[in-house]
Amino acid sequence: MISAPDPDVLFTNGYTYSGHPAACAAGLKNIEILEREDLCGHVRKIGPYLEKRLAELLDLPLVGDVLGKCFMMCVENVADKKNKALLLDEINIGKRISNHCEARGVPVRPSGI
Repeated sequence: MISAPDPDVLFTNGYTYSGHPAACAAGLKNIEILEREDLCGHVRKIGPYLEKRLAELLDLPLVGDVLGKCFMMCVENVADKKNKALLLDEINIGKRISNHCEARGVPVRPSGI
């Protein structure tokens, strides 16, 4: 039987997303691509356009706020703009909007919070 040198030491196992060599290699490759293709520079260049266009959604009764910068944006959907009352969960507005966006090639991440 194999035992730990110190019985009071907590054994922690690793996960593929926390320092695993394969995850690190994928992360390094991602950074290489970001730098090679100047993706951050591209986002800084065209991000203000996305911000401006998303701000136009504030005219809709469903949109309570538009938050964020460049490509990290959030469109807050509400039942009532005045008091920011949330929509009912069963309406599933985030998923409905994301389905329409993705059908048009715009990836979004709906969130219920």
